[in-house]
Amino acid sequence: MLFCFATQAQTSFPNSNEIRTNNAKKTDIHFFSGLSISYLRGNVAVDNNIMNQRKSKYGYAVGLTFNRELHRKFSLTTGLIFEKKGSISNTTATYFDETDQSLKQGIIEYEYDYFTLPVQIFYSIGSRKMLSVGVGPFVSYLKKQTLARNFLFVYSTPGRELTDETDMNTKLDFGIVTNILFKIPLNSRSLLSLQLSNTLGLLNIRPNLYQEQVMKTNNTSLLIGFITKRKNYD
Repeated sequence: MLFCFATQAQTSFPNSNEIRTNNAKKTDIHFFSGLSISYLRGNVAVDNNIMNQRKSKYGYAVGLTFNRELHRKFSLTTGLIFEKKGSISNTTATYFDETDQSLKQGIIEYEYDYFTLPVQIFYSIGSRKMLSVGVGPFVSYLKKQTLARNFLFVYSTPGRELTDETDMNTKLDFGIVTNILFKIPLNSRSLLSLQLSNTLGLLNIRPNLYQEQVMKTNNTSLLIGFITKRKNYD
């Protein structure tokens, strides 16, 4: 009878390996890159003027993030992303170049290079967790801002003139990042990712503009990536 009780007690309690398996938390490493489309917003006088609106500009994004499972459906993601943002002026600017004493006409482009640190909570949809949505804050550090003038044929020789205007901007940007992530399994440890991401800046990044004029970022990226799954134990 004592032997029967010992047998029942042994089968009633999970062993240490079972406990470790049940407490396993997944950590995914996610590398991705892709094209983006961005524009600068916030100046009401420009945004509402059809003849003087800024146009979207193509760029790219590349990054590495780490995703830590918090619960069956929730996970925490952070990492580092390089983003090339900007916009194109819808008007053709004419100005006098004192260097070569010529009248020049061209379309102006604003180019911004940012390193972005996002912190997001993702929620997985469905039993297979192939689709997830994420939201959270981000902080960006400005590496460089370039003003590009693309000259036309009218008054000057066609060409492209670049001016470094990094010092005219704030170094930091802050805002909200949202993501829709779709994962395609390749094998038991790796997945292919398709991601639609948007970073919406909330700060005026160019405070030296005229009064009541502001400039804020908005960047939407379509990204393709690779996810490696790792498993940790608490």
